[in-house]
Amino acid sequence: MYSKPFAKLGRHPRMIEPVQELLGEELYMHQFKINGKMAFEGDVWQWHQDYGTWLNDDMMPTERA
Repeated sequence: MYSKPFAKLGRHPRMIEPVQELLGEELYMHQFKINGKMAFEGDVWQWHQDYGTWLNDDMMPTERA
C-alpha cells in the first residue's frame, strides 16, 4: 500500500538529518513499515527483527540496515 502522508514522513528532514549526522554521509530511506494500531487499546507488537525476510525477499547481505 502507498500512503502520501507516510511517504512524506519518511522523507522529512527531522527523520533523515539526525541519522545523516550520526553516519556522516548522505542517505535516504529505502523502505519502512508502520504497524498502525489504536492508542492504548490496540494489539501488542513484540520487538523483533525482520532480517530473515529481508535476506530472503530482498537479498540483503547482512543485518546492518
